Amino acid sequence: MFSMFYMPGRELASLHIEVPVGAKIKDIVSVLEALAEHDVVMLRSLYHHEFVEGVRKAYICALCDFTESTTSIDEVVSKIRKMHNVKSVHVIKASPPGFIVDESHYPLVVVDERALVFRKEMMNMMLLGIREKWGATGQVFLYYLGYEGGIGAARFYKRVSNLPPAEAVKAALKVATAHGLGKFELITLNLEKPQIVVRVYDLFECIPVRGKRDMPFSEFYRGILCGTFSELLGMKLTAEEVKCIAKGDPYCEFVLTKEEEGEQAEVS
Repeated sequence: MFSMFYMPGRELASLHIEVPVGAKIKDIVSVLEALAEHDVVMLRSLYHHEFVEGVRKAYICALCDFTESTTSIDEVVSKIRKMHNVKSVHVIKASPPGFIVDESHYPLVVVDERALVFRKEMMNMMLLGIREKWGATGQVFLYYLGYEGGIGAARFYKRVSNLPPAEAVKAALKVATAHGLGKFELITLNLEKPQIVVRVYDLFECIPVRGKRDMPFSEFYRGILCGTFSELLGMKLTAEEVKCIAKGDPYCEFVLTKEEEGEQAEVS
């Protein structure tokens, strides 16, 4: 739902409310109405199922602002606990005031696998640091790091779905957009040739040097694309970045084709 939230001077709390699995919408709404009755402002909310020690459970998770409420957090929670459609309530209060971290959803999970979150700035500092310290060697390292990661991503997609190759390629790009790596657009998908052309707006790897280079900049994500699609399609591909925001283009664009025998990946 959120990892951290900061609103100075506000009385914040996160409520992790367990309800019966299969609860009706009216039951969920009644819990939210109980918060509204006490002038509690809901900042974010989520209804979801998760497995706890192998048992499926259902939760309403609500990040709330109690600043304008005339009822204390403890009193509101006590009333919610007594509702017939509520099994339990876990509360996280802001500490220090105005600063709250979601500690109820460890570990973070995507589908059924543990996931990690890295802020864009942190990730870019790592990638840029490798380039600065190791130059061309660092660029090669980033490409193959991405390539192996792409293979791992593709194996995950194949494990959790049974999509045919063309649909798997489309799904992988949708997931990349959903995960904030950039806004991805599939321009060409020809599996007979084969040729895949992918356009990316605001690719995270290239944003820090937008308009500051005279050559394409992506090595890490170029490797991810190549590894992902090579694994999904069952053939070795090569990927070339033909447009890049780093050299003033409006977007990054990658062309993937079948790797010829003896051909090796080139680093920009």
